[in-house]
Order: sequence, then C-alpha cells, then structure tokens
Amino acid sequence: MGFRKPNFNQAQTALALPVAPTDTTITVASGTSSYFPNPTTGQIFTATLVSAQNNLINEICYVTNVTGDVWTV
Repeated sequence: MGFRKPNFNQAQTALALPVAPTDTTITVASGTSSYFPNPTTGQIFTATLVSAQNNLINEICYVTNVTGDVWTV
C-alpha cells in the first residue's frame, strides 16, 4: 500500500528561511502550518515551492511531517 494523502486545497504560505538543495526540512511563515494537513504515519501531502524571484522556477515535494512551522520534505 502506498502513502495516503490527506485532503486540502489551495492553501498558501511563504518560506520563512532560505532552502538549500540538500535540506530535508523547510520552515514556513509563522502560524501558517495550521492551513495544511498534519500527516500521520503513512500519509503525505504535496507542496509546490515557487521561487520568489522567478515564478517559472518551482519544485514539487512531499511533506511527511509537520512540527509547528517546520515541515519534513
């Protein structure tokens, strides 16, 4: 059985800190994690990261855990 995806739609936030290519966690704007699901064991949700400098640059990632405003990707 694969991962289950909790339901949510079109929530948005901003990164609170820069992200490096090797990072396995990202920090989002304070208090905005409440707009997103909190995956439990075997669940994920998909997040699309869009560059603030060039919206043509983006990356899709899977969020496997949310702790406050820190997401494991």
